[in-house]
Amino acid sequence: MLLRKRAWDLMREDVTRGVRGENLIFLLRRMQAAIERDADNHVAVIEDSHGHYLGVITMWDVVGYFEKQIFQRDELVDFEHADWDKAFATACRLSCHIGVEKLMRQHGVPCLEPTTPMILILENLQRDRRDWALVREGEKILGIVLKTDIFQEIGDEVLQVF
Repeated sequence: MLLRKRAWDLMREDVTRGVRGENLIFLLRRMQAAIERDADNHVAVIEDSHGHYLGVITMWDVVGYFEKQIFQRDELVDFEHADWDKAFATACRLSCHIGVEKLMRQHGVPCLEPTTPMILILENLQRDRRDWALVREGEKILGIVLKTDIFQEIGDEVLQVF
């Protein structure tokens, strides 16, 4: 099984997608809907208008961005007496109209070929301490493999043996 199953067998095609130039608020809605369906599905692929891969945004990229925006507020200099609710609301108002490229990551994104065997996927995810990898063919993203997909596959196999 570990050599027989490939990335294309394990991947899910329901990747959240965004387009260059799109406002972050619209992508956030789709990301939240994906996370509600499956908490591990927290990655959005950003593409150009032709569907070519440009980068990714994860929920941690969004959280980190908002954290930076909140702590950049001048009114938070006095940590003890700061109005955190006001700072968060201001950061939200100012940030939700930015383009997705502002948060998009292009480097260090885990990508697999569709034919990558499951044993190598597992090894790469564990080595890099990742819980997901994109399945990419040229400039197109075909899908995503999540750690839960691998666990499910291994669990099904183990339960069949017993």
